[in-house]
Amino acid sequence: MKKISILEEQLLDEYFRCERNLNANMQELKKQGVKGYLFEKVINGKAYYYIRWKKGKKIKSKYVKVVDEEIKEKYRLKAIYKSNIRALKHDLKILKRALGSGVIEEYRSEFQR
Repeated sequence: MKKISILEEQLLDEYFRCERNLNANMQELKKQGVKGYLFEKVINGKAYYYIRWKKGKKIKSKYVKVVDEEIKEKYRLKAIYKSNIRALKHDLKILKRALGSGVIEEYRSEFQR
């Protein structure tokens, strides 16, 4: 292994931190166990809730009679995890471009904690 600069070491630390956070967010997203997203439609001043998801190229909807705070919270958390995952993937792409995939794989075992 070649000697790396302090900047490269910091970038590698950040890359592997993002990778760990990405895996953790993906695991938490799987734990939520919800598909699609919760959609609120107001008709004559009353709120009706639907779960919407994609099936192929079509968008499917299912009316939900009772929506309690627990269900709303699950969908809210799902949106947060998806947003985090999107941001972490973007960060990983930039860090990989800055470091080069060869450097990342060369130091992977050293930086995995």
